Amino acid sequence: MKNNNNSIRFEGNKLRLNKFGFVKYRDKRIIKGNILSATVKFENGRWYAVLNCKNVPIIPLPRTGHSVGIDLGLSSLMVFSDGEKREPISRLTKIEKKIARLNKSLSRKEKNSENFKKNVKKLNKLYARIVDTK
Repeated sequence: MKNNNNSIRFEGNKLRLNKFGFVKYRDKRIIKGNILSATVKFENGRWYAVLNCKNVPIIPLPRTGHSVGIDLGLSSLMVFSDGEKREPISRLTKIEKKIARLNKSLSRKEKNSENFKKNVKKLNKLYARIVDTK
């Protein structure tokens, strides 16, 4: 939906969308710039509003004068050139184990049965949780 005559705007913690009315807005970021359009999506049981903005000020990061090399590995997630290691987030490994278990059970289900559809729904929710975590 295009933002004609200021039809998409913020009022407090609510987003005003033409033909929808007021929608609760849950984000800590304040939208700066002019809103061009909004797309409302329903994915995995949740509603999202995607806003396209124009004239957004770009705030550059301060320069430190240091550079670092990053090696993505198998035994540890990342190794920096100064020797620091980062391990994968433990929440992700737990979710990945659940996904592996659900995929295994999904392979034993008859396609397009009710239990198959329930299992696919659970898998989609877990994949969405991984995306939200990252």
